[in-house]
Amino acid sequence: MSIYGLYSGDDGQSHLVELQMSGSGPPMNELLPCTGWRPFQSESGRSQSRHPTPMIGMTIMLGGCMKISVGGGKLREVALLKGDTLLVLDTHGEGHATAITGPDDLRIVGLGFEKTDWPTIQEHFSGWPDNLLAP
Repeated sequence: MSIYGLYSGDDGQSHLVELQMSGSGPPMNELLPCTGWRPFQSESGRSQSRHPTPMIGMTIMLGGCMKISVGGGKLREVALLKGDTLLVLDTHGEGHATAITGPDDLRIVGLGFEKTDWPTIQEHFSGWPDNLLAP
């Protein structure tokens, strides 16, 4: 299981970075904020050209493979697989492109956050770079 951050950099490009969870987090009975969630599925072979995300959130991969491509940074492309998580924060600039690859259909759960949730998100995941534009 990998955790990636997709963010807007101060260079106008979207970037990918591998993240780690920080600390143990709050107790299980103290939930963190979320504006909503939705399941999503799509057939393999679909793609979408570069676009910034309309809202910040978290994508949890349940099945299939989704390739994310960006224009900036050292890590320019990643293939998300079952069990991987993507924190999506690239609300500015050129954005990212996606492609659903492989033989299996994509199945994900997406959770939405408010921009004001950024400090909480940042606190629970380490590895964020200095050139990140806060959402």
